[in-house]
Amino acid sequence: MPSRTPQPPTSAVDDPGSWRWRVPVAVLAAAFLFNLGQGVLRPSLPLYLQHVFGANYRMVTLIPVVFGVGRWVATLPTGYLLDRLGRRTLMAAGLIVIATSDLVSIVVTVFASFLVVRGIAGMGWAMFGTVATTLMVDRSAKRQ
Repeated sequence: MPSRTPQPPTSAVDDPGSWRWRVPVAVLAAAFLFNLGQGVLRPSLPLYLQHVFGANYRMVTLIPVVFGVGRWVATLPTGYLLDRLGRRTLMAAGLIVIATSDLVSIVVTVFASFLVVRGIAGMGWAMFGTVATTLMVDRSAKRQ
């Protein structure tokens, strides 16, 4: 009976070592793009809100507060959904929620609605951030 020698992988898809860096790079790239978008948005937000809503400083201050509350409220349910739906699904859903809420916030004409949309964006960030943190912790635990 001829002995079979192990064959090297024929593509990067077959090589499990090549996937080692893809997930962390994808997570970091998504977080970078989100933070880049926020970095572009934050400095121009007071002028936009003043133009569209006639906003004052109190109204502008409410926006990160509402975002943080949305993030805080969604953190515990996100952990539950992480076990039920899976990482990939929840991470993609979080990014979709963030992108959609950012787009909707452009067309909203009532300030209260704008705050609701920013709260939903915070919930999306909780979804993405919880999964991203879990992925990175699991990856580092596997290496040790």
